[in-house]
Amino acid sequence: MNWIKKIVVPAAISLGLYSGQLSAQPVTVTDIVGRKVTLKSPAKKVILGEGRAIITLALLHPDPVGLVAGWTGDFKKSGGLLFDEYQRRFPAMAKIPVIGASGKETVSTEKIISLRPDVAIFGSGSHGPDAKSADVIRQLEAAGIPIVFVDFRLHPFKNTVPSIGILGKVLGREKQAGEYLAFYKEHYNKIAQRLKGKNLKKPRVYMEMIRGENLVGSPGKGNLGEFIDFVGGHNIGADILPGEVGELNMEYVIRQQPDIYIATGIATPGAPGL
Repeated sequence: MNWIKKIVVPAAISLGLYSGQLSAQPVTVTDIVGRKVTLKSPAKKVILGEGRAIITLALLHPDPVGLVAGWTGDFKKSGGLLFDEYQRRFPAMAKIPVIGASGKETVSTEKIISLRPDVAIFGSGSHGPDAKSADVIRQLEAAGIPIVFVDFRLHPFKNTVPSIGILGKVLGREKQAGEYLAFYKEHYNKIAQRLKGKNLKKPRVYMEMIRGENLVGSPGKGNLGEFIDFVGGHNIGADILPGEVGELNMEYVIRQQPDIYIATGIATPGAPGL
């Protein structure tokens, strides 16, 4: 039987099946801000510059918590019932090292470096380090830690699909990413087809994101406002907010008399609506 081993084992090695060479191949992606990034192999330990990004990892991996070497504290701070459900489903989440609170200025590059991640996943504009965080980028790259930028916040309408594809490649989960994107595109196409050729009156829409004492959060020229535009609505926040998200005076919202009011889950559980 030795002759079988002499044939089968070298063949398996040459195919990358015996030694795991396929999974150890370098991975190169162009991230959402146009940076070409190369990893030695698909990432097994990642830093999340925004803790809530674990929700996206869960689309691609059955154990997203097992991938996370460190994260910011924003998900725990504002995740509410969703955070509690993830904590129940993944008890190990409580042991994930925290690299900072909710805010890019709180993130410790020293902590990130000490965790020896395969990659740091940041949003192009988020609560954690972003594409403008030059010092963080410089320090991590000097330490040999690749940084990949994705975007589900600034312009999710155009960047969700490529961002999922980027993460699928970085994590070696391209099959799972492809399956989710097929689902996403199928439903997108259904909606687009229903709207095609329709010349409907645009309803005025207010989407409440976070409520303060006298101000209320709203998407502006970007963020979830892009989806309101896509389905034929008129986002009243975009009329006066210069950026992707911002705050509106409550009197302004009432004065606009929106036809549709959308309450989101981006608030503390039990918080009142408008």
